[in-house]
Amino acid sequence: MFKPRPYQVDGINKIRQAFSNGAKSVLYCSPTGSGKTFVFSTIALSAMAKGTKVIILTHREELLRQAHTHLEEMGVPHGIIKAGYTPNQHHNIQLASVQTLHRRLHTFKEPNLIITDECAHAVSKTYTDIYKVYPNALHLGVTATPLRLDGKGLSQVFDAMVKGLTTKQLIDMEYLSDYVLYGVPNKLDLSKVTKRMGDYVTSELNDLLDTPKITGNAVEHYRKYCLGKPAVAFCVSIKHAEDVAEQFRLSGITSISIDGKLNDKERERRLSGLKSGEYCVLTSCDLISEGFDLPAITAAILLRPTMSLSLYLQQVGRALRKYEGKDKAYIFDHVDNFKKHGLPDDLRQWSLDGMKPKTKQELKEDEYRTRQCPVCYFVHPPAPICPECGYEYTGKERKTLEQVEGELQAINDQQENQKRWEEYEKKKKIWSCKTLEDLKATGKELGYNPYWAIKRWEWLQSKRKQA
Repeated sequence: MFKPRPYQVDGINKIRQAFSNGAKSVLYCSPTGSGKTFVFSTIALSAMAKGTKVIILTHREELLRQAHTHLEEMGVPHGIIKAGYTPNQHHNIQLASVQTLHRRLHTFKEPNLIITDECAHAVSKTYTDIYKVYPNALHLGVTATPLRLDGKGLSQVFDAMVKGLTTKQLIDMEYLSDYVLYGVPNKLDLSKVTKRMGDYVTSELNDLLDTPKITGNAVEHYRKYCLGKPAVAFCVSIKHAEDVAEQFRLSGITSISIDGKLNDKERERRLSGLKSGEYCVLTSCDLISEGFDLPAITAAILLRPTMSLSLYLQQVGRALRKYEGKDKAYIFDHVDNFKKHGLPDDLRQWSLDGMKPKTKQELKEDEYRTRQCPVCYFVHPPAPICPECGYEYTGKERKTLEQVEGELQAINDQQENQKRWEEYEKKKKIWSCKTLEDLKATGKELGYNPYWAIKRWEWLQSKRKQA
């Protein structure tokens, strides 16, 4: 039997309360690796005990297998609605492939509850067609990232949201792995890459990124920082994934590519090979991201630029799950995704209202939500002074960083950098002071000599005169 974590119990209770308060469709938002499958399986089991009929919708073979395994381990009897499986409508819980159920509509009795895994897809036509056929059913959707790249809001389907803990909270409570993120000192030039439907055109990305220089850097940094640890490289195309795997093999590192065109048996064999140690690195094209569960993954190698915050968080989240022997996760960002989307454990405000398409100016500003020091390459929230080395930025450096060759640089190691962030918080308080009285109050709070505030104020006044 599984022992639920306290925050999972809290999430289950809040979901039930939302339905009790009159909600017909509830979205449960909780980070990758927090155990959303356990939460909805527990709710399904409880519903089954009351005679409630439940359909659980998944859109990928791996997600269906994951849910099937979890239900079996919890002792929950269920049928499977998918091509290749024999239907069994005697069970009150049915685990369904969205595509298969869509083709077999009207052949199954109306459920009392529909649970949608990875429910960011719930506004697409295949899902809404199913929902229309079962208009009286309650809905529960689960996802780590309740947003779509096209900006559509999930309020079209859901009328209430229950939020779990944040990624930062789960790391601090040791339910997720601590991590260190490395970024390149030079900026990848994507200005000439076409965007279609909100993200980069993959064929153009392939030409830009499937190069010996970038692939070689990926190989060398994996070798330097976590050789032998299970890793997944996220690639642009099937060819890119195959080429990257080949470069790892030529360097003596066991590697193989994986993609959705492989048959189920071969995909499962390659995934199992990563866990068993047969392969050190899997290179993936659009497969090992959304909802994928393989806790042994220790390193995420980002080789695909994306405008999608959801995809970015799904990819880095693959390495954050706890696993025996994993002291921390490694994230190697070779394509500057962190500059657009921030760090994996940044606080984010999720909403059912959707997102308006960003303007060019907003997209440009996204790049400056973190700042990378040109001297020590430390990355931190925007500030006039680098909290790591004390370098003082100029206006010119906000526009561009010098293009230099160099290794990936450590961006965030929460254990090693704790003191740095504490110092940064002190400096942030000081920078927010607008008057001498503010400085005196802050100085007193920080335990500084009373004379410090006067000297700081004089220094500020001199800077203003110079400006």
